[in-house]
Amino acid sequence: VVAGVTAATWADFFDVRLSLSPTGAAVVGAFCGVFVGMLAAALAEVLNVFPILAKRLQLGRYLTWLLFAMVLGKVAGSLFDWIWFQRL
Repeated sequence: VVAGVTAATWADFFDVRLSLSPTGAAVVGAFCGVFVGMLAAALAEVLNVFPILAKRLQLGRYLTWLLFAMVLGKVAGSLFDWIWFQRL
C-alpha cells in the first residue's frame, strides 16, 4: 500500500502519463476497483466498532452525536478539498 501511494503521488506530481492498451487499462482498472472495494469494506468494519466501543465506554447516548460529528467532518473536508485544492 505504501509503495502504491508513493508511486501514485510521484506520478501525480511529475505528470506521468501511461499509454496502455485496452487490456492493460482493464487490468489497472480492476486493481483500482479491488482497492476501492477493500477500502469500503474496511471503513464498514470501522463503523461496526463504534457501537461496541460506545457500549464499553458507556457512551451509548452520545453515539448519535459521534457519528454526526464524523459525517460533518467528512463533508467539511470534502468541501474544503473541492473548493480550495481543486482550484490549484
